[in-house]
Amino acid sequence: MRPILPRGGSGDPPRKVRSLVGLSAALLFALFVAATARADDWPQWRGVNRDGRSAEKGLLKQWPEKGPKLLWTAEGIGTGWSSPAAAGGLLYVTGVVDEKEFLFACDLDGHIVWREICGPAWTKTHPGSRYTPTVDGKLVFVLGSKGVLACFEARNGAKTWAVDLVEKFKVNPLPLWGFAEAPLIADELVLCTPGGREATVAALSKRSGETAWTAHIGGDTSAYSSPLLVATGTARQAVVLTSGHVVGIDAAAGKVLWHHTFMNLYRDHCNTPLYHDGRIYCAAGYGCGVMELKLSADGKNAVAEWGNTRLDPLHGGVVLVDGHLYGSGDRSAAWVCLNAATGDVTYEDRGIGQGSVIYADGLLYCRGYNGTVALVRPDPKGYDVVSSFKLPRGEGEHWAHPVISNGRLYLRHGNALLAYDIRAPEPPGKKKDSAAGQKTAGENGVTVTAPVIEKPATAPGTSATPPPGDQPAVPGKTTPKPRAATPSPPAPTTPPAPTAPPMN
Repeated sequence: MRPILPRGGSGDPPRKVRSLVGLSAALLFALFVAATARADDWPQWRGVNRDGRSAEKGLLKQWPEKGPKLLWTAEGIGTGWSSPAAAGGLLYVTGVVDEKEFLFACDLDGHIVWREICGPAWTKTHPGSRYTPTVDGKLVFVLGSKGVLACFEARNGAKTWAVDLVEKFKVNPLPLWGFAEAPLIADELVLCTPGGREATVAALSKRSGETAWTAHIGGDTSAYSSPLLVATGTARQAVVLTSGHVVGIDAAAGKVLWHHTFMNLYRDHCNTPLYHDGRIYCAAGYGCGVMELKLSADGKNAVAEWGNTRLDPLHGGVVLVDGHLYGSGDRSAAWVCLNAATGDVTYEDRGIGQGSVIYADGLLYCRGYNGTVALVRPDPKGYDVVSSFKLPRGEGEHWAHPVISNGRLYLRHGNALLAYDIRAPEPPGKKKDSAAGQKTAGENGVTVTAPVIEKPATAPGTSATPPPGDQPAVPGKTTPKPRAATPSPPAPTTPPAPTAPPMN
């Protein structure tokens, strides 16, 4: 099934308009990012810019046979597939314990510092957390799988407010797989996609949880996708994938600027769109593929330029590197590279099997749904695996996306969070700085962490354990298909896990 392309473009009637005065939206956006995140932080779903890219340098260019050094494994974070967020020296991750969804904060040695209840757990198909926390300075935001949006203090986990989006915006029925979305911060607002009768998309005050604006996109519902914030023209807009469209919405006022039809067979679009140089790339599974849109200079219109069904990730994400898009296809079950300017396929390769992908320091970090983790060169000529290893701990599906922060690779596998040291060795003669999580060297050079911090909020039975041993068709554009299309899949039996979401 091809992406369904333009059938409209006009927005909703104007609402209250707030103008940005004095500075361009692009400059404001740059200042915002610089002020709220360090280069080594990964404070939200898919990183600082939600594009799956880390700015870190000085990372390993090759791994040992059994993988990079495993520093520690933190067990007791509950079931789920959400990725961790890393900010301000803490790791934030969600999980289900005793049919309650919790937000955990861990230090950089894997010890749980605090945990707080987010809301009731999803108990239907594939129970487990499916949403990555969003860290914004001193606050952490989560949207639970049953639709409770909550704000916590990052320091101690104190809950400042919570809003039941299902009740407030008349969401009925609930999404088939539950809510799987990471809230988006835009200045003083937190944006989300309730998909209810009274709001397809909504913005709430991040200080109080009061509704700031709502936007309606036909009868669309939530599609398990986390919004993207884009600076265009004189304002910033949220780019949102709903169950039937990709939409651009003025982030401050809630006015719908443009929309295009975009849907797959099951109307679940778990991947966050990408933005680069005035163009938006949307990707979805079940044969839908990638659609590229070009935004007008003022950001108030978008025109589809090309589409390709070969790269159709379910929920593993896509990264843009040096003019090429890399990701894992659904129907082809292959890793695919597309020329971002034309949409042409440059390679398809089974590689390590379907999975998720991020990028850092010149290399792709691919995590297969079969448990294989690989370091891959982003070469448009072919899928070039440099190193790979199998995850040694945890259980369940390998749906959580990799995270890179402060020279570490974090991989969540069910109830376990694993931390790997991926920093390249220091040049000879240069004193190596000590780092948290490397206080005591154990047998075979493996780090042994201290006991779990004893605090009232710590989950019973939680521990940080050392590792064992070493360890579109678009008008006028037809993209060639290098192989025959695979048959249509049966009705889905597994959730488009977000993050997260979907694990988001």
